[in-house]
Amino acid sequence: MERYEFREGSSHKFWEVSVNGDELTVRFGKIGTAGQTKTKTFASAAAAEKEKSKLIKEKTGKGYVAAGSTALLEARSNMSITGTPWAMASSTERVCRTLAPCDAISSISS
Repeated sequence: MERYEFREGSSHKFWEVSVNGDELTVRFGKIGTAGQTKTKTFASAAAAEKEKSKLIKEKTGKGYVAAGSTALLEARSNMSITGTPWAMASSTERVCRTLAPCDAISSISS
């Protein structure tokens, strides 16, 4: 599945999409959860691929970026676990952000 993520303020969401023959499957939710999965069957594999392209265009237009892309890495590096900019983050928070993704260590800042 292709994965896209959206991070803005306190919103940390993911959206994944894949096509298998004439079926399009999306999985979405808050980062760190299993999310929800929905599958839709189309008249043909070409129709499913066309819908996938349309959905990706919609999501990227709303600010979602491909997981692992430079834009996502920059967004993560500019945000702390608590949403505090890097310059204002505590030294513990800076170490955590350097060693692991924000969503994997959110309990540390509590």
